[in-house]
Amino acid sequence: MKTNIVKEFYNLKPRFLTILAALSIPASLAAQGTTIQWGLTLTNFNDPITPIVATNGDGSLSITAGGGDTYSAPDSFTYAYQQVTGDFDIRVQVLNVTATDPAGQGSPKGSLMVRSTLTTNSYDFMINALPLSPSSRNGQIESIGRINLAIDTDDLPGRGYNYSFSGLSNQGQDGGDQQGDTTDYSFATYPDVWLRIQRQGEELISYFATDNTTDYKFGLNPGSTNGWQILCSVHADPTNFPSTLYVGLSTVAHNSDITDTADTVTATYANYGSTPTPPSNPSAYGAPALAGTGPGAFPITRVLAASIDASVSSDGMGYPPNIVQSNQSAPQQIVWNGGGFGSVARDIIANITGETLGAFCFARYQAGAFDFMLNPSDPVAAVQNLGPYSNPARERYSSGETNVAASQAWAPSPNYGFAITTVNKSGEQWNDGADPFYAATYMQLDPVGSGEGYDMVGGHFRGGQFYTRTTKLVTGNISSGSSGPGSGSLQRCAVPISLAWFPYAQGWKAGYFDEWNASFDQNTAIPHWKYGDGWGLHSGTALSGEPVLGGQEYYNSPTNLLTWIPGVDQELNPTFLAKLSLPGVDSLTDGLLFTTGNQEGQNNSSRGPSAQNAALPDGSGWYVAVRDIDDAKADPTLYADNTDAGSSFSFLYIPFNADNLIGGHIATNGTTIKGAGNFSVAHLTNGVYAITIPGKTSTNGILLLQNTGYLDPQPAGYTNVVDNSFLSYEYGGTNTPANAFIVQTRYVNMTGGGEGVVELHDAQFNFVYVDFLNPLAPPGTTPPVLQIAGGGGNATISWSNGPGFVLQKTGSLSNPIAWTDVGTSNPTVLPIAAGGPQYYRVRHP
Repeated sequence: MKTNIVKEFYNLKPRFLTILAALSIPASLAAQGTTIQWGLTLTNFNDPITPIVATNGDGSLSITAGGGDTYSAPDSFTYAYQQVTGDFDIRVQVLNVTATDPAGQGSPKGSLMVRSTLTTNSYDFMINALPLSPSSRNGQIESIGRINLAIDTDDLPGRGYNYSFSGLSNQGQDGGDQQGDTTDYSFATYPDVWLRIQRQGEELISYFATDNTTDYKFGLNPGSTNGWQILCSVHADPTNFPSTLYVGLSTVAHNSDITDTADTVTATYANYGSTPTPPSNPSAYGAPALAGTGPGAFPITRVLAASIDASVSSDGMGYPPNIVQSNQSAPQQIVWNGGGFGSVARDIIANITGETLGAFCFARYQAGAFDFMLNPSDPVAAVQNLGPYSNPARERYSSGETNVAASQAWAPSPNYGFAITTVNKSGEQWNDGADPFYAATYMQLDPVGSGEGYDMVGGHFRGGQFYTRTTKLVTGNISSGSSGPGSGSLQRCAVPISLAWFPYAQGWKAGYFDEWNASFDQNTAIPHWKYGDGWGLHSGTALSGEPVLGGQEYYNSPTNLLTWIPGVDQELNPTFLAKLSLPGVDSLTDGLLFTTGNQEGQNNSSRGPSAQNAALPDGSGWYVAVRDIDDAKADPTLYADNTDAGSSFSFLYIPFNADNLIGGHIATNGTTIKGAGNFSVAHLTNGVYAITIPGKTSTNGILLLQNTGYLDPQPAGYTNVVDNSFLSYEYGGTNTPANAFIVQTRYVNMTGGGEGVVELHDAQFNFVYVDFLNPLAPPGTTPPVLQIAGGGGNATISWSNGPGFVLQKTGSLSNPIAWTDVGTSNPTVLPIAAGGPQYYRVRHP
């Protein structure tokens, strides 16, 4: 009977009627504003037919619609939506998309869509599943959007195979210059097709998950999986995409004549709702991970930190990897330039000496490389492969497997957070025939690293992307020959480091820039996010305050954040200095910038990159000098040319009003230019500073250090050369004072030629203390913890997360408006009043 009604009113083709009958759909005509499955509200945009909505016996929902398109204004489609405020992560399964005339309709769609308004030319962003053959789209998945009204709906830069914009697209680490918004054919493996859109600050990201696990391009971030793959990422400026958006299901027949009532599409949806966290079920080698072998909690809720010890045995002897210590044969002499990871040559002893509880582990470690993982499922078992040779369970895996506890953890993804290291030992020496040395550290970022864990995007077991690097500033005079390392081959080193992870989901401004590329014009370099703008590696707040301008190449571009300034001798040696600006941020007064190099380059003997910064005199941003440590020792105006160390770098901005912040910008003489939290700094001698934080030692947390300031004196003819000092610290020990973090700043003096000599040298620097228990957080994201101590008739009231709060008091909790302001001093001392209890709280003004 329902089939006859459909035929009488809408003259639908027999093929579609057969589908309805086979599914036994209780179809009904849905009027404008009808509430349907999952609490969604149905509406029509220039669709000439009243949509047909069917709730199926399996809980899925079929929507039959007409309409022209969602590609150009005015939109013509059927929409089932909800309103969502703030960040969200929503997904839906698409069981099928069938059209009455698949060969003629072109691109009928079943979609997950975000809209700014319910007008027909609204800003929007969507990911679409398309029909199988005989449709010409044959199972493609695409992500398009109306990001700029003047341009209308447009293709987007992404990691898809088709419809890319190549004129200004990235030609760096992704291995090519094509980045599109559409997959190849046959990616829509119905009924196992999942679409997902996530809002994170001012970033909208589209994902898909199907049975097609083909990579495009092979081996690149984030890799393919039977879980989620990123397709596109765009900047959602709050002017265009306000806090409250419309999110839901878009169904369109894609008729060239929008008045066509004969040709329709039916899309069947299931499992609409919030994406679980983590966003995928862990999988290994294409199958669900065995119970109990997946990772622990998804690491996006707070900053994580650790102190990692690294050393060489005092007798200079070591062992090869991949053999548990209890099965090792006799030790051998460690000769670092005598081989790679598969031998004893780069053996080290490693341990985590302090950390955010249960946050870190690493199965693979050698030299200065720690392929670190986050939040293992069994934090105790995950570190049993570390420690001294006396530990029978010690094992220095080459990669790790799903049955290795240290690999049953999250491989940190640059799509989800920022990672940084600092040297935590001021000078070291091994028993390997080499001289004492001083070290630098950076964060290497590869498409696929050797250490394995569970990917944060797709949930599948794979090689990670981050690993730490430490390198000697100067090799020194060392013996040569078979019994000892040869000169010039001993850059990498084992030295203690501090390590921290800052998740984007908290709201940090952070991102990863690709190396400059001047292939079109050696005096011009176009900025890009690492691996490609379309799935750019940055936080949802990194582009806050930047308008969305131009066409496809600007929709997720860092063009307005980063400027590459050409070096002096571009003809013979093209190099570029970076200038980073954050909208609304005064670099002199508002916060601290941390930068780190991310690419050691093509030359395996390279010492790697450094990335120092200095605030512009007018506060409009920072210069960031990315240098090859070796190449720039004799000439600090020489920036990385991507042949040795690469010019790619990442940044993290920490505002002074961050919650729980203890940190500051310190002048060369030890005075605090600006800071937050309770600390003091003393300049002990040339290049040596003591930072005292009451109640805090190296057992409570770590320091992160950043050289920031200008070289003094400036080279002739220059005014913007960033200082080239390297920083390290230790706590207590044989240092004086013993209750302070002793920071040392050094540079390489090349006066005597050769490799140079490392000397102490005063330098400006930033520091941040990261507490293992109560780490810093973006402003207003951490509820303050009040502490009240009494004594001498007074009460001392303090709170945990620093400035930006007002202390209030009341004598009664029954009256919600009885709170009165006391002040902003932290701590505040007040007399204990007689006559009844007093209650206190703090709030943001």
